[in-house]
Amino acid sequence: MRKSSIAVSLLLMTATVSAGPVLHIDVFYGANQYVVNQKQGHNIATVEVFDLTLPSQLEESLSKNLPSDPKKAQKEAQRRVIAGGHKLQRALGTAYAGTLRAAEYRIAKLPAVVFNYGDDVIYGVNDVSHAIKLYREKKR
Repeated sequence: MRKSSIAVSLLLMTATVSAGPVLHIDVFYGANQYVVNQKQGHNIATVEVFDLTLPSQLEESLSKNLPSDPKKAQKEAQRRVIAGGHKLQRALGTAYAGTLRAAEYRIAKLPAVVFNYGDDVIYGVNDVSHAIKLYREKKR
């Protein structure tokens, strides 16, 4: 009896995997791009959205109005980083998390919607609902 329930469980798991359930979605976008319908994706998956322009925006903010002398500029930049404390550290972590993850997935262009930690990537689509539809059609 126990063997048959294990076999049924395995069969159900296999059917679910082959149907390609969406469990996790990473969305990457860049300058002059936006993401739509990401909340609809939350109904079926964990959705993380990454703006890959954040690192350059943060660097620009930190380097704004630095002195032209390199030594003075370095000193001022260090002062700004220290003054930013934990808030700045969190901002830096958030800003670069998307860049690191996009590099892991070897994202070739933006926007990109990545399913299930690299199982598939849909490029050129900024609508999460549409990307899910395309992913499911591909997996049939």
